Amino acid sequence: MTATGDTDGSVTRVVRHGPRLPLGARVRCKRLFIETKASDHDAPLEDHEEDFSCPRLDDEVTLRVRGWRLRQIIDDDVIRHDRFTPARESTFVVDDARTDASSSEVCVGFEAAALTMFVGEVCGVVVPSGRGDCFEKDPIESVPRDCYVEWEIELAKIRRKARLDALASARRVLDANAVVREEANALFSRGEYSRALRRYDECATELSRVLFQAAQITDEEMYAIAKMAVTVNTNAATALAKLGRQTEVLMRCDAALEIDRTAVKAMYRKAIALESLERDEEALSCLRDALELSKDKAIREAFVRVRRRIETTRSVESKTERERCVRMMKATSEEDTTSAVQTTFVGRMTSFCRRRPFLSTTIVLAVCTVAVMCFKEADNEGADNKLE
Repeated sequence: MTATGDTDGSVTRVVRHGPRLPLGARVRCKRLFIETKASDHDAPLEDHEEDFSCPRLDDEVTLRVRGWRLRQIIDDDVIRHDRFTPARESTFVVDDARTDASSSEVCVGFEAAALTMFVGEVCGVVVPSGRGDCFEKDPIESVPRDCYVEWEIELAKIRRKARLDALASARRVLDANAVVREEANALFSRGEYSRALRRYDECATELSRVLFQAAQITDEEMYAIAKMAVTVNTNAATALAKLGRQTEVLMRCDAALEIDRTAVKAMYRKAIALESLERDEEALSCLRDALELSKDKAIREAFVRVRRRIETTRSVESKTERERCVRMMKATSEEDTTSAVQTTFVGRMTSFCRRRPFLSTTIVLAVCTVAVMCFKEADNEGADNKLE
C-alpha cells in the first residue's frame, strides 16, 4: 500500500446529513491522503468498483481511528497539539436499525463522514467548536471552549449489504421489504422519524419498481404488493408529518391514493396535512370522502373541527362584509347630502371654485375688472352731465 499525498483544497467537505447526525450539526471532513495499491493501476476499473464508491446505508464498514489533534487559538495564533494513539478499529453497520441512536456506541460524526469516504482514504474529521466529543460519549476529557479537535480516521474496509437485483421475483421483494418495513416501524415507535422515513422510502421505491412489471407477476402478488405499497406510503406520510414536512405529506398520500382510491388512512392523513396548511375546504372534502368509507372517531372529530373552523371563518368574513357595506352606505348618504346643498347657485359656485381654483380665480378677476370699468364709465358720464 502506498500513500498518495493530496493537498488540493477541493477535497475538504462539510457533511450536514447523516443517519444519526443531530439536526443542524455539521462535520468538516478533510482528506489527508489515500492509500492505493501501486500494482493495480493498470487493472480494469470494474475490478475495483467497490473501492471507488462510498458506503451506502446498511453496509458494514470498518473504520481505523488513529488519533486526534487539538488546536487552540491564542492571540490569533493557532497552537497545535498532536496526540496519536495506537490505531483502533471499529466495525459497524451504517444506520443499523437494531441499535438506538442514543445508545449506539458508534460516533455519529464518524458515521456521517464515512458515507463520503472511499476505501483507503484517510481524513481529518473536525469537531464543531466547543464540542470535543465529536458526538461521542466523552472520549476526550475537558476540552476548552476555545479549542477544536480534529480526529484522523481511515476507511479500512466495506462489506456491502446483499441487495435484490432487478430480476428478483415478486415474492422475494415482498419478503425483503416486509423486513425493512418492520425495521422502520420499530424506529418510528422509538421516535427516530428520519431513520424510519429512509426505510419507508426504500420500500416504496422497490415496490413501485415491481408494480411497473405487472405483466410478470400474478394477481395475488399484485394485490399483496399494492397493499404493502399503500401501507409504506401512508407510514412515510405519518413520519413526514412528525417532522413537520406537510407539503411532502400530501405527495405521499397522493401516491398511496393513486394505488388505492379507498385508502382511508391516506385520506385522513392528507386531510390533516391540508388542515395544517390552512386549506380547510380541501381538508373537509377529504374527510367527507373518508367518512363515507369509515366511521372512525378520529375522522369524525377532525370533520367536526374543520367544519366549525370554516363556519367561524365565514361568520367573520360575513361580519366584515356587513361592516364594509354600512360604511359604503354612510359615505353614499353623506355624498347625497352634499349634493343637495350644492343644488343652489351659491353651492354650485362654491363647489366649482373648490374643484377648479385657478379657473375660478381668473373668472373672479375678470368680473372685478369689468365692474371697475363699468364704474369708471359711469363716473365719466356724470362728469360730462355736470359740464353741460
